[in-house]
Amino acid sequence: MPTILILFTFGILPMFITIFLSFTQFDLLSPPRFVGLINFERLLTDKAFVISMQNTLKYMVVIVPLNTFIALILALFLHYRVKIRISKDFFAGAYFVPVITSTVVTALIWKILYNPTFGQINWILSQVGLPTQNWLGNPSLALLSIAAVVIWRSVGYYMVIIWAGLQGIPKVIEEAALVDGAVGFSVIRYVVVPLLAPTLLFVIVVCTIDTLQIFSEVWIMTLGGPGYQTRSAVLEIYETVFRHWRIGAGAAQAIIFFIAVLILSGINTRFLRRGMETYY
Repeated sequence: MPTILILFTFGILPMFITIFLSFTQFDLLSPPRFVGLINFERLLTDKAFVISMQNTLKYMVVIVPLNTFIALILALFLHYRVKIRISKDFFAGAYFVPVITSTVVTALIWKILYNPTFGQINWILSQVGLPTQNWLGNPSLALLSIAAVVIWRSVGYYMVIIWAGLQGIPKVIEEAALVDGAVGFSVIRYVVVPLLAPTLLFVIVVCTIDTLQIFSEVWIMTLGGPGYQTRSAVLEIYETVFRHWRIGAGAAQAIIFFIAVLILSGINTRFLRRGMETYY
């Protein structure tokens, strides 16, 4: 019963309230006024919201594949290649530190590192004779720069999940492959990765949902700029509700965004499951 009450209070009830408010005009100063589908119709011509949705999709396309690939490489490194005296748990903990560090703190640190005047990244580039960049002010680099921070912050979490999946693979299967003549990378390619498919599916789906909700890094590092180049959907919803006090419009944006997340997650899961069935 306590679990059901918490779920209803903080999950189901706010969802129904949001659906109701999406059909109203509401600014907290006067009672909600029913306006039908006007909020949803205006979203079709809302340039800021459309661009923010496109940017969120770009974040997903960049972050999810790279995050999954890097996490897989790190997990394989820990599982197979760490032969030195330092414990594997030390490396796992080192990779996991950014995950448990405050997002605000990490975003502020990276904002300093990216600073075009006194940032350490540009200093290193200048020392090796490479041109410096305005990482967060250049429209062609800002989104990729934020994506790099998100990957750095979250890759340790997905690495630990994949590492746990690797430890669950029976050793006898790998030994049987070696007896049959498989060597080196072929063991990973034809034995380990197929057995990791359910784990990788979970990582990709969770990473997709997490990336679609990107907010803190964008808010702290660029405020969605330059222009609308890094503006995410969650940031747009936040500013619509808490900066412009257009509660109804923000609720409509949240509903559309929620539906988009469900559709993308469903397509992602279905596509990957078909891929696994074909692979097997």
